[in-house]
Amino acid sequence: MKLGRMIELAGGGKSDFDGAKRREVLPFKPIGSYSSAADGMVGDFAQYGPYTLLHAVLFKVYLDLTRSGMVGKEAQVFARAVRRFGATPRGISRDDYKTPNFLDHDGDDLWIAREVFTGNYFSDPRVGYTKGEYFEVEYWAGTRADIDQFIALTNASRSEDERETMSLHLYNFSKAVREVRGKAAALGMIEAHDKGPFDARSRFL
Repeated sequence: MKLGRMIELAGGGKSDFDGAKRREVLPFKPIGSYSSAADGMVGDFAQYGPYTLLHAVLFKVYLDLTRSGMVGKEAQVFARAVRRFGATPRGISRDDYKTPNFLDHDGDDLWIAREVFTGNYFSDPRVGYTKGEYFEVEYWAGTRADIDQFIALTNASRSEDERETMSLHLYNFSKAVREVRGKAAALGMIEAHDKGPFDARSRFL
């Protein structure tokens, strides 16, 4: 699809895209390059770039997060948590966990999550953490039940570190897919039928 359509499906404006690209916080690798203009705006040629439904969904996630108050770089990393759909978390049998096609998923909604956690090793001078750092961030993807299980297993496996979840920020990825797909269908776009699967661990991100 054209760039303008992708932005429209995401619920944003051209200035949102240009600003994110200029600050290098787009949730996917940009297609094409900047125009020669000194302001770094996107050239007209990029209007015909091969954008997909997934581009629109990821840009919507980014916009929703930044509009909720998250800074651009954190929103970029959060949106890219979709790559975690392609990994089997430690402690989970590959036979018991099937990697979901996050653009065409049957069953419970899929979510991405940003977990802030702490542990006793932050006070260990041998670790060499920067003074004032007392927490880390981990990203997860799956159903709500999956995410709860992944975090519980990780906390249990690192009990000696006294790993403990401080906060969990969740985003309903399946809902975003439905909303973007619905807009594309209303416009009669062929991309409304995009099903994936996409390898989110590839150069796409």
